Amino acid sequence: MICESDLQKLADFEKKAQSEYNLRVRVQNKDTDNGEYTSEVQTYLRKREQDFDYKPFLNKPQEESARQLVMDQMINASHKYKFRGETIFMAEFLMDHYIARENVSKQNIQLVGIVSLMIAAKYEEIYPPSIHDFEKMAGKYFTRPELLKMESSILRKLGFNLSMASPLRHLEIYSKGIGQGNSKGITKKCFEYAVNLLEATLLNFKLLNYLPSVRASAALFLSEKFLEKSGATAENAEISSCATEIVKGLILLSESPNNLVKKKYSTYKELILIN
Repeated sequence: MICESDLQKLADFEKKAQSEYNLRVRVQNKDTDNGEYTSEVQTYLRKREQDFDYKPFLNKPQEESARQLVMDQMINASHKYKFRGETIFMAEFLMDHYIARENVSKQNIQLVGIVSLMIAAKYEEIYPPSIHDFEKMAGKYFTRPELLKMESSILRKLGFNLSMASPLRHLEIYSKGIGQGNSKGITKKCFEYAVNLLEATLLNFKLLNYLPSVRASAALFLSEKFLEKSGATAENAEISSCATEIVKGLILLSESPNNLVKKKYSTYKELILIN
């Protein structure tokens, strides 16, 4: 059960989240021509992404295969319920950061993944699925009390602070032309392709080595290079390294025989031809 002090923490956080949301809406609606709010959001995201460290999780390579299977299931459920793009990235954030801070058995990684998606849906979706839907997702493996207990555990472990700087948020900023030195922004097709690249490679455990802003920049670089046949090079070695890892993730996707995500993103394996 969540106690009264926890509820107060959640209420305080909701006020901060509303402020962040208002900034996001201003950016998305483009109600300013000078990039004032866009720059403010970018500054916040860059600061926020430094607050979390995946290294403890990366030191658990034995969890890689389990994470891949669970993430595949989460992405498939996200498509089934037609979730917003941000929901799956938030679920990834919750799952990875919880596992980085808590000793989780391989058997319970699925439980953490399902509950992370449930929390993310409550946070991001207007009409999230009911807990009954997530019970069905868990099948015979986990009960409703176990789902609720894990929900409480994840929220407490993260201090009820669900505000996160996902690669998708950074990509939205770049689409306005701020932070990339591009006053014209990027095309809608290029943006959508970059989003798909990020989602298609969520299974790649090694991408946790890179900050969300770097993952966004690398996806955008690959998108522009492929769609626009651009001869441009990556801005720095880190973005280049991340782009290489994204391509490896696409290879992993194309070679996996039972991958649910592969059905949607099979065409993106063409990117492995990029040098």
